[in-house]
Amino acid sequence: MLIAQAARTGAELVVLPEMCTTGYIFENPDAIRPYCEDRQGRSVRFFQAQAEKYNLTLCFGWGEIEPDSGRLFNSAAVCRPAQEILFYRKRLLFEADETWAEPGDTPYPMWRSKEGLLCSLGICMDLNDDAFIAHLIAHQVRVVAFPTNWLEQGLRVWDYWAWRITGTRTCLVASNRYGTEQTTTFCGSSAVLDGRLLLAWTERTGDAVVSAFVPPDPSPLPDAP
Repeated sequence: MLIAQAARTGAELVVLPEMCTTGYIFENPDAIRPYCEDRQGRSVRFFQAQAEKYNLTLCFGWGEIEPDSGRLFNSAAVCRPAQEILFYRKRLLFEADETWAEPGDTPYPMWRSKEGLLCSLGICMDLNDDAFIAHLIAHQVRVVAFPTNWLEQGLRVWDYWAWRITGTRTCLVASNRYGTEQTTTFCGSSAVLDGRLLLAWTERTGDAVVSAFVPPDPSPLPDAP
């Protein structure tokens, strides 16, 4: 299992892709509803158990159903050993979310790493939301867990992600899906980006574990040649 592989590298934070328990493309709420779970569902319980087993923080995305109202959300959870699970609902929806999900109504979660680094979380299109960038700047967030299903657009996605976090002190830990679902192709290329500095990355396709050390302060840019 990739989580176990990441734990063997000494990882403290493991990030899995957006909607990793269900897939991403659903034509309407009825199509996804059978696969959605509430916050006490088996997926949350499973990943919390993995966080406890490997003594690490684990972020994953899933389709959430609110039991009382039946409302559906593109959500993520932050599972931590012996600590309260943090939950977040994607605020800025992509067109593929709009067929079934409601915009999120939760604040961006924040927590401290073992080394005291301030961490937060956003899901995919949230990176395009100026309110999310303002949150990173206002709180001087050092590490962002970024579950995503970023589409293949024929460009090097790292350049765009780095541009979006310009002006923050954030290291982006991006876990992106690869391959094709129905007619939608995802670009892979998961990465750890410290500002504009690419610390680690994957190829466009294939399962892999990306690991990198995040220093307390933003890494300086390399000298120009």
